[in-house]
Amino acid sequence: LAFVAGDVGPVGDVDVVVALHACDTATDDALAAAVAGGATAILAAPCCHKELRPQLDRRLKDDDDPALSELLRHGVLADRHAEAVTDAMRCLALEAAGYASRVVEWAPLDHTAKNTMIVATLGGARDGDVVKARLAALATRHGVTRHKLCGLLGVDLPGAAAPRAAPKGRMPP
Repeated sequence: LAFVAGDVGPVGDVDVVVALHACDTATDDALAAAVAGGATAILAAPCCHKELRPQLDRRLKDDDDPALSELLRHGVLADRHAEAVTDAMRCLALEAAGYASRVVEWAPLDHTAKNTMIVATLGGARDGDVVKARLAALATRHGVTRHKLCGLLGVDLPGAAAPRAAPKGRMPP
């Protein structure tokens, strides 16, 4: 067993990928690397969930659902909502890639508030078209048009803008 500090990215064929408290979209990088490497098992304990929060906040401003608006007007509850939507979309994206997935608690709350873990195993996933339709419905309901893992795995989201062409000689944003 070896621990290596470095960028999260494809490393070739892998059997098992473990990502503990990978901050924000580093979790998505680890999950995409696991899929690219053909991992048979993936264990990921996400940490920060910042990517979707601005999109969820924009959706909330336009939402005519007073019950949801009341729930999400409190910052801590809006953060938990962002965590739930983010991880549900991660599970569906993994299922679209051929994995069976679930979310479990892996540590007692008195040790860490970030005690959820995504567990995915290659094979046994639901029908890909059904999964993609459910992912699209979840994204649409919450106003999500960009999700890093979906982009890395090539799963299109409704309302997603086409990638902008990079100016000559420059990397895309």
